[in-house]
Amino acid sequence: MHQRKLAAKPQSKYTPKHPKHPHNYDRCECGNWKSTQANLCKSCRLAIKPFEPIVNGKFVPPPLPKNNFKDEASNKCPSCKGNKSRVASLCVTCHRADKRPPIDNNVYIIEREECCRIPLTKGLYSWVNKCDYRRLMKWRWQACRVKDKDIYYAGASMRIKGRIQLPKMHHVIFNDVTLSVHHHRDHNPLNNRRSNLIKCTYSQNGASRGVMKNNTTGYRGIRWNKERKRWKVYIGFNRKRVYVGDFRDKVEAAKAYDAVALKYFGEFAYLNFPQRRV
Repeated sequence: MHQRKLAAKPQSKYTPKHPKHPHNYDRCECGNWKSTQANLCKSCRLAIKPFEPIVNGKFVPPPLPKNNFKDEASNKCPSCKGNKSRVASLCVTCHRADKRPPIDNNVYIIEREECCRIPLTKGLYSWVNKCDYRRLMKWRWQACRVKDKDIYYAGASMRIKGRIQLPKMHHVIFNDVTLSVHHHRDHNPLNNRRSNLIKCTYSQNGASRGVMKNNTTGYRGIRWNKERKRWKVYIGFNRKRVYVGDFRDKVEAAKAYDAVALKYFGEFAYLNFPQRRV
């Protein structure tokens, strides 16, 4: 049986799309693929203006622009003549130095000890003993904020065992930049005098922490029991939760916690009524 031949379909005006990148490539006038942002493909561009980087058998890179941003006077810091951003008025180092308070080389007497203060960022100072002042001034110290608290401690960027770390000042004073814990007797992290520092364990350091941010009672170690309508007292010791008792009065429950905290943690205990420590 004779088969009828179908008429050939007219070619579409649109060029076929790229199989992998249909939105980034299309056809050039010569038939090769080109970028959608370019007018011609690479072969057509070289045919119009060929680029010959090899001269006498050696590679010659293209010349750099005359107005290089590193040579512009607008990108030099006016203070230290170092590189800075075009928008900034000073470089990062000089900008941080402006925020630091002036260096104070005076000697102060605090509790019969010769002390000096080291400038930090955010206009703060840290107190240290006179014997540690010269050694600690070799680094640039900054005020680091404790998470979820309005408390700052002194830290500096140092290279330790090939890695950049941020040890605290009281660790550097005792030449101990490991994960050891030191307790501040007056609960002030900026008071780094040797008489105010004492080495402790993680449990003792946790016992010296104050009231948490989400605490609604105002005292540590107590909570309200809706069923019995009394204040329950708990304390954490040796990775266990110890039950102390139930109290009708809120203040009596807080004092009961202080008595048990002094028994377990001694001088490291955080008291709801500090005057009872004496």
